[in-house]
Amino acid sequence: MPQLLYPLKGKHHIQYFENDDKLAQAMTSYIEDALRSNQGFLIIATKENNAEFQRLLTERGFDVESFFHRGQLILLDVKIILERLMIHQVLDAEMLHSFVWGEVNLIQKKFPKVKAYGEMVKTLWKDNNLHGMITVDRVWKKLSDDLNFSLLTAYSMQHLNDEKYGIAFHDVIQK
Repeated sequence: MPQLLYPLKGKHHIQYFENDDKLAQAMTSYIEDALRSNQGFLIIATKENNAEFQRLLTERGFDVESFFHRGQLILLDVKIILERLMIHQVLDAEMLHSFVWGEVNLIQKKFPKVKAYGEMVKTLWKDNNLHGMITVDRVWKKLSDDLNFSLLTAYSMQHLNDEKYGIAFHDVIQK
């Protein structure tokens, strides 16, 4: 089973996987470890990936609904969140900061240690929104330092082959 490199407290880490299936398996193990360790987890991912994480956690014997009800696990649809944070199709950094701050604080009230996984950059990348990618990256990095939580972004290598995204992706990961 693919393994994640475990992020350190207050850091932003990027992980790459050969394909979507390996990413989903490794992410589910990462989520599972956090939940078993009584840590909170915020996921902002595609509807499909959220469903896959839920399915895999359920297969592994987790009562996912109980984690939702306790506020230990929050799964949000990245496309809906991004739509709400856009003003005239430009991502608003202050709104993003306020939104993520609120979600992480909500979890930290019951679970002081929080991990987060986000697919915002990947989604904006697919939409060829370089400005949005850089905005998300900068806001998440600042928040992970300010709020003391670990942020992980992961990418399937099968989606990184398109040349038109290579320059933009390189710019984000270098900042």
